[in-house]
Amino acid sequence: MKKDKDGKTVLHIAAYNNSNETAEVLISHNANINEKGEDGNTAFHIATRNNSKETTIILISLSANINEKDKDGETSLDIA
Repeated sequence: MKKDKDGKTVLHIAAYNNSNETAEVLISHNANINEKGEDGNTAFHIATRNNSKETTIILISLSANINEKDKDGETSLDIA
């Protein structure tokens, strides 16, 4: 999946904006649910940091790795 100038994918942006339906469609079309941006964040990290509750639930239900670490060694559970 292509990334923007900040290293974010469309799935990362959907997670940031709590666009759970968009996230679900992207994943159903083979978007990598655990892909990291340049900052080491996955869509799940981004959803957690931004209180994107609905998207967080979707990502968990679609098997996002909740133990994935960002570049600082933090998981989404550390952030929450």
